[in-house]
Amino acid sequence: MAGDLSFFVTAESTKTPSELWHQLASGDTSGWPILRHCLKLEVGAAVMFNIPHPNGSTIDSSGRIVEVFKDELVNVAQETPWSGQISIALKPVAAGTRITVKVQLGSDCLPWFAVAAEAESDGRNPGGIKIGLLAPLSGTAGLLGRAVANAATLAVEELNSSSGFGRRPAELVVADDRTDKGAALTAFNHLTVTERCDVIVACISSASLQAIRPFAKMRGTLFLAAAMSEHTPSGENFFQFGETPLDQLAASVPLMMERTNSRHWFIIGSDYIWPRSIGMVANEVIDRHDGVITGEHYQPLGAPQFDEVIDRISKSGADLILSSLVGIDAVLFERAFFESGLRSKFRTLATNFDDSLLDHTGRAVADGIWSTQEYFMPTLADEMDSVARRYRERFGELAPRLSSMAKSVYDSIHLYAQALGIAKSADPADISSVLRSARLGGSRLLSRDRGKVLTTELVEVTPEGFRQIRTNRQ
Repeated sequence: MAGDLSFFVTAESTKTPSELWHQLASGDTSGWPILRHCLKLEVGAAVMFNIPHPNGSTIDSSGRIVEVFKDELVNVAQETPWSGQISIALKPVAAGTRITVKVQLGSDCLPWFAVAAEAESDGRNPGGIKIGLLAPLSGTAGLLGRAVANAATLAVEELNSSSGFGRRPAELVVADDRTDKGAALTAFNHLTVTERCDVIVACISSASLQAIRPFAKMRGTLFLAAAMSEHTPSGENFFQFGETPLDQLAASVPLMMERTNSRHWFIIGSDYIWPRSIGMVANEVIDRHDGVITGEHYQPLGAPQFDEVIDRISKSGADLILSSLVGIDAVLFERAFFESGLRSKFRTLATNFDDSLLDHTGRAVADGIWSTQEYFMPTLADEMDSVARRYRERFGELAPRLSSMAKSVYDSIHLYAQALGIAKSADPADISSVLRSARLGGSRLLSRDRGKVLTTELVEVTPEGFRQIRTNRQ
């Protein structure tokens, strides 16, 4: 790599720039270097691409188109697994077109390319709080991570501006769990041992959470788990703030059955603890409301072949689908399901389908899917809550939207700052004592950690985006 952290990829095509452009505009990325997927050739459209690694492998990445010059240039803002810029230029030559891709790497790419990246930090933030964020910026759930990192950044910036962490500003340190429990544990060790963070805010899978839990308990780490999970028993300094399977399904399942006048379900999810927990709770809720489960399937993470299970669904006798597929697997399944021609014959309730996944799936493909999570950012500016407006002002119109997991991370950091102010100490035991007391009022995060069932939002995908079916707001 050059000193400015950039490199070039070139290719030759026998097609003219206009022909290549028309091809990409139709969604065909074949012959275009590094591009894997592009739904639309327009500003704001989500794209996926592969960054070449010096060792010969590739790194799955995603971003959004920020600039388009017809037949000449496409500029992409890279979102995952790090921030950066991708420029793809077309130049006519005698034989057709020369395609030049310039990849500008953000400094947060260093852990991917430098073996010794761990040695870069001395772990000190003199006199200030250090907040570790553990989030998926790559791997199967990588599409979800940029909104999470943005929300954490916004929370820390706001609280620093208002002296919410005390007289000295806090520092945010972001680590990628790569949607892999082994990588998650390595990232956790980096945040706690090398960076010496005072608190870990995590938005990771239940599989990663299980791998980390015993080490967090052993070290006495203050750990705030913000993502949806099954809420297994935790240690004294271990909190779980995300929505549970019962939060998501208790009201959504019977409402879908009532609205569609249907009762036969096929359950599909990724193959690890949280989707299987969704399946267990779904069995109870569906049975309680006189529904029938005609089939159940759990797909290994990162295994994008869905032909066999789609055939099973078509023959199952089901008319409803409950999906807990994660990240890019959810995107690829919904695309394949749409291509099979079965979308109009089934209604789908998804438990992990947010704006980022919708952007990569496409509204036409996902039309009619119901999704249930704690929070969905309003589409119209005049309907946005204050956090959504500040998020949009800070990161711009083209940034990934504020998701449920991102909002949970934002709220978790603000809750931590409130507890810090009351405890007047960063000691994990002191903060935990405040969080487990009644001194912080009626936070939904704390209510969930204490086991209260709280109904989640319910929305439907339409050609205009998500339409609200049911709200959890008072």
